[in-house]
Amino acid sequence: MLATTERSQRIVIGRNRESQIADALVEQHGLKLEDASFSEDCFAKVDRWLLEGNKRTAMQIKYRETGDDLLFEVYNKFDGWYGKNKQGRDMVGQSKLYAVLRQDRKTVVITEVESAKRIIAEMTRIARVTGWTQDNGEQNKRLTYVKHGFTCELRVQRDHGDGRTKMIAYIPVGLLQAETQTRVYTVNMPANW
Repeated sequence: MLATTERSQRIVIGRNRESQIADALVEQHGLKLEDASFSEDCFAKVDRWLLEGNKRTAMQIKYRETGDDLLFEVYNKFDGWYGKNKQGRDMVGQSKLYAVLRQDRKTVVITEVESAKRIIAEMTRIARVTGWTQDNGEQNKRLTYVKHGFTCELRVQRDHGDGRTKMIAYIPVGLLQAETQTRVYTVNMPANW
């Protein structure tokens, strides 16, 4: 499982899979994608640029091994609502679009990052005002949130790598499709996934 793999190895595997997804969109659907520079990837959290006419839109490519949802880092370091928190990479990244490979590994959904941020804003407001659905201490809190029949989660959890406390949102891809205009592509991913 990728989550238990060494960080440097996860990055190499992740970049390879991002390339496979991008290649499938280019080769099978004719999308024009341009690689992001190293600094755009590291600092702006941009994986590719989607080129449409004269428009160049920053895109991040996402996939999960488990769960048919978008994992969104809300806080990289979370020390309570009034603590010294550090926003997560997905909150500060400059990508405008997500290309999400669904769990079936045959469907890529392209959606706007802002739609995910709106759902997260709703969840954080609820957790702040009414409290957590489940609260088992500083590093184990959860808000379960149902919208349009889809169950989202906002979790405060321990980072597997260094033990810091962070906040992660899990948003079903189906909810993003219900909430906003999306583009859906059927792809044939390589057998050596």
